Amino acid sequence: MQGRSGVILKAPMKQFIISGILVALLFNADAQRGGGRGETDGFSFSGGGVGNGIPTLFAFSLGGNYSTVSGMGGWQTGVRGSFMMGVPISQGFSIRPEIALSFLNTSNTAAGYNLGLNYFELPLLASFNISHARHFHLLIGPEVGFLFSANSTAAGVKTDITQAVKQEVFSLAAGAEYIPNSFGVSLRYQHGLTDINKDNAGYSGYTRSLSLSLVFRPGYKRSFTHPTSTK
Repeated sequence: MQGRSGVILKAPMKQFIISGILVALLFNADAQRGGGRGETDGFSFSGGGVGNGIPTLFAFSLGGNYSTVSGMGGWQTGVRGSFMMGVPISQGFSIRPEIALSFLNTSNTAAGYNLGLNYFELPLLASFNISHARHFHLLIGPEVGFLFSANSTAAGVKTDITQAVKQEVFSLAAGAEYIPNSFGVSLRYQHGLTDINKDNAGYSGYTRSLSLSLVFRPGYKRSFTHPTSTK
């Protein structure tokens, strides 16, 4: 049953996320051709925006995560970094495609080994701006992770186990961000939906992680000092 569900969910979810990112990129390209209309609040590089001037968000994040795999019991720290682009749909809602690198670590204290899982992630999140100045955002949506390496360490010996772990995993992510100017903070929770075990070994393992990151918005000051208006 697990294998059958994987076949049903795997392809549609992957196509949905990749298609969403492509649509967001096309939407942004069209917006940049018609940018500069309306008032900006510093989200864009040069005052450009979409529709009535709602600006586009470009930002980078770098921080740490605290992660585990269900059934293993041990939580450990890792590193996560990303590039994000927010495509506004309305004054209070935008689509947030991201490209991220996530290094998840956990330990099995009973068995006496540590596990490292390193992913290239593509989240596609809905972003809700709930403050008047659009500094505070709530995020939720799916993400797909592509494994590029995995290892286990026991008694000081590291073993490559990449081939024993599933190459693609799907997750649900939710979080909150506060970005008042060029810098901000992001808190994110990721809940794995795919069993990472490649072969049915009689147990299941799903990733769980909590990340806290510093967000850097490089174009904020320049955009903020040059608002434009058609009024």
